[in-house]
Parts: sequence; structure tokens; C-alpha cells
Amino acid sequence: MATTMSDVPPPATAATATATATATQTVRQDGEHYFLQESSTEVERLSHQHDVIHAHMGSLILAPMSLSQANLHILDSATADGHWLRAVAAQLRAPYSLVGTDIVPSYFPSRAPPHTELVVQDIASPWPPAYRGRFDLVHQRLALPGCGQYPMRRAVDALVGLVKPGGWIQLIEADHSGPASEGPAMRDSFGLIKQLFRGMGVEDGYARELKGWLQDAGLEGVEERVLDVRLGAANSDKDLARKGTRSFVLATTGLVQVARGAPTGFSPEQLDGIVPSMEKELNNVGGIHRLYCVWGRKPLAKGED
Repeated sequence: MATTMSDVPPPATAATATATATATQTVRQDGEHYFLQESSTEVERLSHQHDVIHAHMGSLILAPMSLSQANLHILDSATADGHWLRAVAAQLRAPYSLVGTDIVPSYFPSRAPPHTELVVQDIASPWPPAYRGRFDLVHQRLALPGCGQYPMRRAVDALVGLVKPGGWIQLIEADHSGPASEGPAMRDSFGLIKQLFRGMGVEDGYARELKGWLQDAGLEGVEERVLDVRLGAANSDKDLARKGTRSFVLATTGLVQVARGAPTGFSPEQLDGIVPSMEKELNNVGGIHRLYCVWGRKPLAKGED
């Protein structure tokens, strides 16, 4: 592409917010649409994304909790088809209880795995009272932009409310606010993401706020790890390189489709070129996608140990 549009703001009109926020609101109201198009390729994208992130983390759970005890209760918010829960289940000792929630129930398998319940739930809506203070671990990954104009901090506070005393919460979100790759195609992709998110009411840098939000919520032992996820040729593992490229190309393809219906700083011709340019760049050079993983523990009630 001839120019990089990552720092060019979209036209200052209400149409940007209306178009993108309406798409998110539709998801919350009827579950029939997904910000990234609901399809078999989206399940593929999420599976590849899971594998790449897991490899960089080294573990599904960075919070220092024991998985060897029986009767653990774990919730995975924005679970999609429950891939993360199935991976965690392989490390648990029965009996245990897993709950996966999402706004797109068509992603759920036709039959839930053993010890697992799959529930339709929006992170911007009240949680069932029975979930409050119930879980040993609450996990959510790359979901907060789905809040739209609902305050992210309130959504995080609600998730904290689901954790039992002595339990943990772990959140993972992407940071698109700074340079993550020297390649112009990746910069264009990140620029498009930022413009679309701003139209939804999502401000830059929210991932870097997570640690402070958990501390402000009264959690203890709050820690943060920054993950520079290597995509495409930047990853020495050929299988992970392929999966990283494929997942990011599929994500950007969906975002470009959304951008065609919302004013941005990108021309139609520039939108046409983002995906092929980025795929070529990832295959030849690679790129970095920065994630923030944070976790914290809810204090025990007085008299407990």
C-alpha cells in the first residue's frame, strides 16, 4: 500500500459510532450477529489464536492457583466453542464444575462436555445472582471491546464479583495503542482496529489499565505479564507461524467488512489492499501482537485461611 493510515483519524461524524456501536448492540440484543462474522472460519480463527497464545504463555493459567484439588469451579467468559475450557479440563481432577458463557450460542457444541455448562451471557448485562462469589477462577480473553459503549471497568468489576474469596481472576487483552510491528501492513491493520473501536466508544490503551482496575477492585497479588506474540515469519515454529498468520488474516478480513459500512480514514481501495498486503507481510517478515495478561486474588474473608 502506498500510504499508512494508522494515525489518520476517521471523519468526525456520528455515523462512525452509530454503525459500529449498532453492530455490537445487535449482538447483545439477539445473539444473531458477531463483530467478527459468525462462521466456521471464525471457529478456526479462535482455535488457531488459542494455540498461538497458549504457546507464548507456556500455561493456560498464569495465576498461581492449584489445579490438583477437587471440586474446582471455573468460569470462562466469552468461551465461543469452549476450546479453552476443554484444554483446562484435561488438567483437572474430578469432580469439577466448568461454566462457559458467550453471546453466540451457535458456537456451543451440540452436547456439552462432562462437568461443563454452556450459557448465553453478555458481559455488558447483569450476571445471574447464583454466580456471585461462586468461582475459584474467572477467565476472559480478548472480549472487553465487545462491551461497546458499556464501561469496560464496570464489566471487569462484575467479573470480579463472580470470584469467591480466595479465588482468582485472569484477564487477557490486546494493546493496539503502540507500535507492534515495523511492517506497514500491520500498522494499517492496527490503525483500522483503533478507528473501529473508537467508533464503538472503546478508547486506546485499555489493556494497560487492567492491572490498576483489579487493584482498585481490592484484589491482592495482582500481577501483569506482557506477551509479545510472534506472528507468521517472526515465529520460529512453522506450525504456529502458519496459525498466527491465518488467525490474524481472518480477523482482519472480518474487520475490513465492518469498516466498509462505517466511515474511517481508509478509502475503499486502501481497505481492499489491507488483507493481501498483511498476509504477504506476515509470511515474509512476520509481526508482533502485544497482549497484556493480568491476574489477581480476591482476599479471604476475615477469619478464613
